[in-house]
Amino acid sequence: MLAFLLRQGTYLLPRIFIFHSSLMRVQQQRECSIEMGIQLMNMCDEVSVYGFNITEGMHFELNHAKKKGIPIRFYDDEMNLVNTSMLPLDDRATTDYIVVVESLHL
Repeated sequence: MLAFLLRQGTYLLPRIFIFHSSLMRVQQQRECSIEMGIQLMNMCDEVSVYGFNITEGMHFELNHAKKKGIPIRFYDDEMNLVNTSMLPLDDRATTDYIVVVESLHL
């Protein structure tokens, strides 16, 4: 996956460098991790989401990207672009995933 990403351009993968927020037990550390991710995101031209699982923290970050006008692209587990307008017909997308994506009004 990393090789694919690098071929596409320069990508930041903050969760590799910052402790994964779902593993953090202390709320302050989790908030710090998300804030650092937001600061990195502010320097990005685009946000990519891979797979069909969007956590609460990811949802927060995607809302931030939307507010900042940063384009968001969704990819499946095999790195294929997901057609978000067809999500209700996509068996891979859970109801929660569809609700989050639709709430972004992309």
